[in-house]
Amino acid sequence: MRNAIDLSELQFDWGFDDTELKAPPISVRHVRTFRQKSEGVITTICPTCDTVAWVACSGDMDIVMYQTDGKEIKRIKLDFYIEDMKLTKLKNLLISASQTNFMKLVTTTSGDVTDFVSVHPYKSCGIHITSSRDVLVTTKGGTEGKVLKFSPSGEILRELVLDRASVPLYSSPDRVIQNSLGDIVVLDWKLKCIISVDDSWRTKFKYYGHDKNSEMYGNFTPSDIVCDKLIIC
Repeated sequence: MRNAIDLSELQFDWGFDDTELKAPPISVRHVRTFRQKSEGVITTICPTCDTVAWVACSGDMDIVMYQTDGKEIKRIKLDFYIEDMKLTKLKNLLISASQTNFMKLVTTTSGDVTDFVSVHPYKSCGIHITSSRDVLVTTKGGTEGKVLKFSPSGEILRELVLDRASVPLYSSPDRVIQNSLGDIVVLDWKLKCIISVDDSWRTKFKYYGHDKNSEMYGNFTPSDIVCDKLIIC
């Protein structure tokens, strides 16, 4: 049995004071556009600062660090495809290995890869590192999906499968995030909705993008989520 990996370095920087009732104003501006070298579709991006980010693409086992001018800074070759990845405090990458049962930790200075935890018999999908450094992971297996919560050392703390009425919450959960209120928000591909539960695992809402009476109902296909106290899809 492998030794537990100390991931106490994991953290998430919210960028503002959670105790504030009013969120800071959002300013959006276009910075730069460049074409990455892979022929695949970009699946996940992890900024390390305002001008540099790690990028992973579908059908490509490499993770590449780019500057905003398109210059490639570093490339790490892996032996698995990347489903999702998040940056740790020490600038390493916690990765959900696509179509596998493992979460991986990649040391970006050396390129070394270590198994963080196995979610067997499920497949790992989305990842989120909470403000308390715990790790949320969405998993899929057959028609069932769940959200697992791990400690920084890889110990499983909780799993979310059913709501309080014992009804399955997820079918094909993908991206996951925890907002500043402590709610866990999940994008479900098959259900085509955003599902939010509170810290007591009670369902707060399900968002389908369109009213049930709309002709567009059922055509909601979000690709990612980012949360503060509201959802941006």
